[in-house]
Amino acid sequence: MVKISYTITEAVEASSFSRSRLYEHIRSGRLKSFKDGGRRHITAESLHQLVRELEAGESGRAA
Repeated sequence: MVKISYTITEAVEASSFSRSRLYEHIRSGRLKSFKDGGRRHITAESLHQLVRELEAGESGRAA
C-alpha cells in the first residue's frame, strides 16, 4: 500500500531530512502540513514537491 501522508517521524525516515529541518520548511511555507488531533502530518505529494524544488534550486546554481 502506498502512503499518502506521513507523520513527522515517518517523513524524517522517508526523506532523510532532520526533524528540525522539516519544521523549518513547514514554518517557511515550503512544506505543507496539517494536524489531525495532536499529530502533524505531511502529504507525500508535499514532501515530493519540496524535494523537486530543492533539486531544481541546486541544478540552477550548478553552472
